[in-house]
Amino acid sequence: MRTWGDVEPIIMSIHPEHAANIYQGDKTYEIRRGCRHIFEGEIVMLYETAPVQEITGGFVAGAAVYRRVHRGHRHDALWDEIASGAGVSRAAFDRYLSGATKATAIPVVAPIKMSSPVPLMMGVRPPQSFLRYKCRALEDIVGRERAQEFRIGWQDLVAASQIAF
Repeated sequence: MRTWGDVEPIIMSIHPEHAANIYQGDKTYEIRRGCRHIFEGEIVMLYETAPVQEITGGFVAGAAVYRRVHRGHRHDALWDEIASGAGVSRAAFDRYLSGATKATAIPVVAPIKMSSPVPLMMGVRPPQSFLRYKCRALEDIVGRERAQEFRIGWQDLVAASQIAF
C-alpha cells in the first residue's frame, strides 16, 4: 500500500468556473488538449487560476479516455462519450479542442472542495496545464503548516485512492 509520502502531487490549473462545476458534480470529466498521462487512482489537486490563485480541492482520477483525430477534424467520438459530464457546451468543447489532434478526458471521481484554500509556496509556479511534482514533497509546494491541514482536509480523497497516511 502506498503512503502519503509516496504520493507525487499532481497540480492541475483550472478556471474557477470549471472548478465550481466539478465541486457541484456538474462536470464529471476534465478535458485536456493532448495526451496527458494521468493514471487511474491518482490524486489531482486543483489550482484555480486568477482571481483565486490557490489550490481549492481536487479529485481522484478515473481511467482516462484518450482520443486522436486527423488535423482539421472535430473530436466527435470523444464528445459522444463524455457529453453528459463535460460541463461545457458542444461549442465550447469544439473551440477548446480546435486544432488539437489529441485529447484526453479524465473522469472526476470523489471531488472534494477544501474548506480552506491553500496557496502555493513562494517560488512554486502553477503549471500551464498540469504538472506531476516529482521529487517534491507536499510541504515544498504548500508549506509545512498548510500541508498538515491539506492532509486532514483530504481524508475522504485519500481513502478513495487507497493511500494510507
